[in-house]
Amino acid sequence: MAQNEDRRRTQRLRVTPEQEALIAETVDEILDADFDEQLPLVERHLQALERQEVGSAFETWKIVLQSLWNYLEALRLIRKEGDFVKAQELFQSATKEFGKVGQGELKDLSVAFGLYSLAISACMQVKL
Repeated sequence: MAQNEDRRRTQRLRVTPEQEALIAETVDEILDADFDEQLPLVERHLQALERQEVGSAFETWKIVLQSLWNYLEALRLIRKEGDFVKAQELFQSATKEFGKVGQGELKDLSVAFGLYSLAISACMQVKL
């Protein structure tokens, strides 16, 4: 039953090749920015998305941008605060959502960093 729901949701989230190219271009633009500029750039894109019509791609755009925000916030938490537990939760969320919208490379990165965060937080608990 849940598998059928996931399949229907995935079908609803399909985008045209042109929309997919625009999403990929936006993701590249964000990831090519300096690290400290990436989260604000995602937030600006999310705000712009709320003000415009993106057609059938709206939900996909929103999921990609929110997941990218989770991914980048997790990296920030690791780099600036050393919070591997919260980072792992954000990577896990990003992994799930990237998978829903066919962002395989970002999903794989989220999985890898999520496992890394989990391993580091487990090591930190053992040391205590």
